[in-house]
Amino acid sequence: MNFYSPLFNFDSNVESYQLAQYVVLSKEGFCNEYIKRRDFLSQDEINNINKCKFWIKVTDSFPKYLKPSVICNTLLLSMWVNKPNQIKTRFRFDNYTPVRQLDQFQYIRVDSNDNSFDLNDLENVKIFYNAFCRIIRRNKRLYIAQLNTFMGCQQYHWEVAFLLFSAAFEALLNYQRGYGVIKRLAKANACLMEQTKYKKDSLFKKFEKLYNIRSDIMHGEQKKRQRTDGNLKKLSELSSLLRNLWQKILTDKDLQTILEADDNIREAFFKKIQSGYSVPVK
Repeated sequence: MNFYSPLFNFDSNVESYQLAQYVVLSKEGFCNEYIKRRDFLSQDEINNINKCKFWIKVTDSFPKYLKPSVICNTLLLSMWVNKPNQIKTRFRFDNYTPVRQLDQFQYIRVDSNDNSFDLNDLENVKIFYNAFCRIIRRNKRLYIAQLNTFMGCQQYHWEVAFLLFSAAFEALLNYQRGYGVIKRLAKANACLMEQTKYKKDSLFKKFEKLYNIRSDIMHGEQKKRQRTDGNLKKLSELSSLLRNLWQKILTDKDLQTILEADDNIREAFFKKIQSGYSVPVK
């Protein structure tokens, strides 16, 4: 039995693309006569499905630790890691029965959202998707970061998304408890992502400034801005940093192994890459 899910807003100049042995993006969709069944779908829903140019097709050979909804959501997360977009799945057809997928991604309107994926984009998505699946199978620390990132992408309220993205950073970069977590995360992120002192300093300052918003939210001190776009811009900046970090991690299996190790190994790794670097003085 195959599973099909229409991709809303997705476009590509590639006719079909195999992401894994059991999942493909294709213009070949579900049988139209079943889509038209009015006992479940409204006419508007049917019309919107028919506008979808591409579908996710999943065969029943997918691994036992996954399920169709997880496959669809992991694919959406992989697309988000590649670049900001407005792509969604709303329905899945299992054995001719429509199923509503209630997990909905929320795009940030101030992002440079791009729904068109070329071959290079799809090759990146394939790498990210398969890496995320390995993380799900191992179910260790990176999975907590993945889950927080996924939940953050679904949030309607910017504050909740900000907290979840921040929690994802902490799961990815922290290696000890106690005072000074913001500087510790900012330093770890800067030294992992950049090479030169100037770029490390710039990223350190940006990360520290954004992460302080998380603290303000948690302590009820975040002042409401008159312009909502100001809040969304900060969320967009944080999500961009998180997206960049995931891109690095998902393309480096050795780094994934280190980040899923215990805190002693993680600390030794971060101390090594931070050696000789002093954080900028305010």
